[in-house]
Amino acid sequence: LIGRVMHEETMGVFASPAYLEQHGTPKTIEQLEKHQWILLPQFDHDNVLYMRKKTKILVVKPAKYYRCNSPFMMQKMVEAGLGIGALLPSMIKSETANKTLINIMPSLRSEPLVFSLVYPSRQHVPHRTRVLIDFLLNTALFEH
Repeated sequence: LIGRVMHEETMGVFASPAYLEQHGTPKTIEQLEKHQWILLPQFDHDNVLYMRKKTKILVVKPAKYYRCNSPFMMQKMVEAGLGIGALLPSMIKSETANKTLINIMPSLRSEPLVFSLVYPSRQHVPHRTRVLIDFLLNTALFEH
């Protein structure tokens, strides 16, 4: 198999202005854990999030949470004010620009997530597959 790294990014902690207005903005990990969360099983581990603050690894154990298995639906739940969520900044550029989502702890980030393109071989790649690979590797989809 051939693996090509397409993009690497870390998640941030976001909430809607309506949620923050109603529940307050957490300032510490302990306060953050007491808030309502929207968790994504692909990212958390047994309802625990491992985040970084510079080189220090922090464990966030939300006391209250909803679970959602769709990153898009999770984003919409956070936007609707249902809780705090760990989201990819590249996927919510317009929401952060128009302030419908706020990064509540900018120094808190996830471990880097690596997005790779994996395909069977470089030999005898059908033209349509080669075109798709080239498009995905050259696209501005993940640019910051």
